[in-house]
Amino acid sequence: MISYISQKNGINNFCICEDSLTASIFDLIKYLPSEYIIKIIKNSLLHDKIPNDCGVFLNISFWDKWNPKNTTNEKYVEPDIFLRLENIDIIIEAKRFDYFQQYDDQMKKEITAYFNEYGSENKDLYFIQLGGIYDHDDNDDLIDVFYPNKSIKVCKTTWTNLLNTIIYFKEQIQFKNHLNEQHIIRIFDDMIKAFEIHQFYKIEWLSNLKKVLIKQVKFKALNYSKPQMTNWLSELSHQKINITNQITLFPYARFK
Repeated sequence: MISYISQKNGINNFCICEDSLTASIFDLIKYLPSEYIIKIIKNSLLHDKIPNDCGVFLNISFWDKWNPKNTTNEKYVEPDIFLRLENIDIIIEAKRFDYFQQYDDQMKKEITAYFNEYGSENKDLYFIQLGGIYDHDDNDDLIDVFYPNKSIKVCKTTWTNLLNTIIYFKEQIQFKNHLNEQHIIRIFDDMIKAFEIHQFYKIEWLSNLKKVLIKQVKFKALNYSKPQMTNWLSELSHQKINITNQITLFPYARFK
C-alpha cells in the first residue's frame, strides 16, 4: 500500500482501485523470504511455468517508466510490477478483477520496453497476467521482434488463485507449528485483510467443512385443535342491504 500512496495519488486521494489492490498485496509479499515469494507466485499460476530455482529475490518496483522505443507509446511504457530475481525477471500486469480486462497489445508493449531497458542482460523473462484473463488456456511463448533469440513465457493467474495460495501456505505453517515463522503468518494475515478490503474473500467450501453431529431429541406430544372456520357468506346474508341513493355493501364501508 505504501507504494500506491507514495507513487500514485497520495493519502488524501486514496480510493479502492486496481493500483491500491496491486500495492496492498505486493508491498507485503516483498517482506517474505525469497523462497516464499517464488513459491506463492509459482503455485498461484494456472500453468506451472516458473522454474523452482529462480535464485535470490533482488528487487520489486511498481509502475516503472520504461523507454517506449519500437512501441506506439510516446513518453513511456508502464508495467504494474517488475520483479527481479537472481536467475529470471518477471513482469506482472495486474487488473482489478479476475476476468476480461487483459490486452495482448499492452503485453507486447511492455515486453518490448523491457528489452529496451534490460535486453543486454540476457535474462529469461516471464510475463504474468494477474486478473483480467479471458480463459484458463495455456498461452504459447512469445518471441520479441527485436530479440528473436529470446522466448518469453506467458503465465496466467487470478487474484482468487493468489489469495487461496496465500491461505494454503499460512495453514501449512500453522499445521507444522513452526515458532520461528510466526512473523510470516502475521504478514499472511495482513494480506488476507487487504484482499477483503478489495472484495476478495476466503471461501469456506461445503466439502471442507467439518461434520457436526446433531443429537435426535424427542418432544412430548402436543395437543392441537383445528380452529373453527367462520362462514362469512352466511353471516353476510343476515346483514341488511339498503338500496337508496347510497349503496351499503358492508356495515363498515360506504361508497359515495
